[in-house]
Amino acid sequence: MILTQDFLAEKAQSDDLSAKDRKKLDTSQFGLPEKRKYPLNDEEHVRKAIQMFSYAKGKDKVILAKNIKRAIKKFGMTTKFDPQLKEESLTESLDYLLFEEKK
Repeated sequence: MILTQDFLAEKAQSDDLSAKDRKKLDTSQFGLPEKRKYPLNDEEHVRKAIQMFSYAKGKDKVILAKNIKRAIKKFGMTTKFDPQLKEESLTESLDYLLFEEKK
């Protein structure tokens, strides 16, 4: 088996989410809904999606950035980036997001 970057990214995303639980997730709970990649069902998975963001390519990066941004707002996560960033700026800076501890 050849370990591609896509395989490694997907493996890192799903290590703590069983296949059974993953199948139960609504398609809208994924960073890339059409591909059902990058689950965003909780804060931990949002952080993992950010860590794995660099593996997304082309249009997937824009879709993933938009969905990560939505999940950050949904979970009330605190980040060190400006939440008013436009999608283009977010895709450029998403690799550098660092999370602060919730206060």
